[in-house]
Amino acid sequence: MTWRRLLAMLCVLAAAAASASVAYAQAAEAPIESARDALSGRGGMPWYDREHDDLRAINVPPQTPGDMSNRKSRWEDTSQPAAPKQSTNTNFSWGAIGDAFWQVLQVIFWLLVIALVGFLIYLLVRAYVQREDAAAVASNRSFDFGAEDDANRIESLPFTVARPRGNLLDEAREQYQAGNYRLAVIYLFSYQLITLDRHQHIHLAKGKTNRQYLRELRDKPELRAALEQTMYPFEDVFFGDHDLSREEFEACWNQLDKFHHHVEAQVAV
Repeated sequence: MTWRRLLAMLCVLAAAAASASVAYAQAAEAPIESARDALSGRGGMPWYDREHDDLRAINVPPQTPGDMSNRKSRWEDTSQPAAPKQSTNTNFSWGAIGDAFWQVLQVIFWLLVIALVGFLIYLLVRAYVQREDAAAVASNRSFDFGAEDDANRIESLPFTVARPRGNLLDEAREQYQAGNYRLAVIYLFSYQLITLDRHQHIHLAKGKTNRQYLRELRDKPELRAALEQTMYPFEDVFFGDHDLSREEFEACWNQLDKFHHHVEAQVAV
């Protein structure tokens, strides 16, 4: 193949390609032109600008309620919405019921705890009171002597004293309450001597003096001091015929519990 024939073939191919390109461009432009013709046709489109081949802005006036009321559609629902039905059944929340039940259980539990603690306190107080009452009864039994027993020992006192209607301690209390402090201290001192004799701290006998009884208590200083505190007012009243004030008698009477305590303590030893 000569070069001339090759050059001719290339020219033919170039011409064919150019013809195909022009045909393709015309084919692509044809729909666009058709659309332009349709948009700019009869009546036109108000939103299309043919000169610039672009969209045109359209000013739309706002709608009024009057316009809306005139535009009724047959598929538009004009009925009023139905009111929600009131349910006659009460819906209980099981979670709320469970919480309430748990709170009730907690309240009952704490009430039981408080009741138990209160009952234990009551038992402790009751046991304490009973123990104190038993101790008081035992103490009273130790020092509550009958008139017959007192009468037998009164004969051994180092002085003469009228027999009481009951026991010596009750007589001393009655005289004290009546304001007869002279007689009250005489019966109180007599009671102390007889009590010491009954518990074998001293030995009552006719002819003994009060100082001898104090010497018998030299190894028991607490009992000696308790007896000596009552002995001096007794001697002032009985032998010196002096008056005794209420305060002076109460100073002796208020030591009676301590006297009983020392008597029992020495007996235990």
